[in-house]
Amino acid sequence: MSEFSNPAATGIADAAAYTASLLKLLDGRDPLGVMRETPQKLSVAIEDVPRDRLAEPELPGKWSIRDVVQHLADSELNGSIRFRMVLAQDRPPLIGYDQDLWSQRLHYSES
Repeated sequence: MSEFSNPAATGIADAAAYTASLLKLLDGRDPLGVMRETPQKLSVAIEDVPRDRLAEPELPGKWSIRDVVQHLADSELNGSIRFRMVLAQDRPPLIGYDQDLWSQRLHYSES
C-alpha cells in the first residue's frame, strides 16, 4: 500500500505518518500556493490522455486517473469546509470522510 493511502479503517492510527508524507512532498513550498497551482497543472497533465486511459485503473481494485481527479475535487470541497471551520471557531470538530465510500456511492467509475 502506498504511503499516501489513508483508508478510513486505519486513518486515525496512520494520521501522523500520512501527514508527514504529504509535508515531505511539499518540500518547503507554500501549501496554499501549491493548492492554487494544482488545478492548472492537473489540467495540463491530463490534457492529451485518451478518455479510455483516464478510466483505466492502475491495477485491479485501484482508482483510475479519472477517479483520482474526482477525489481531488471532493477533497477540495471538504478542505474548504474545514478551513472555514478552523477560521471561524475555536477548536471545531473536523469530521473525516471515507474516500472509498465517496468513490463508490458517488459513482466515480461511471462518470
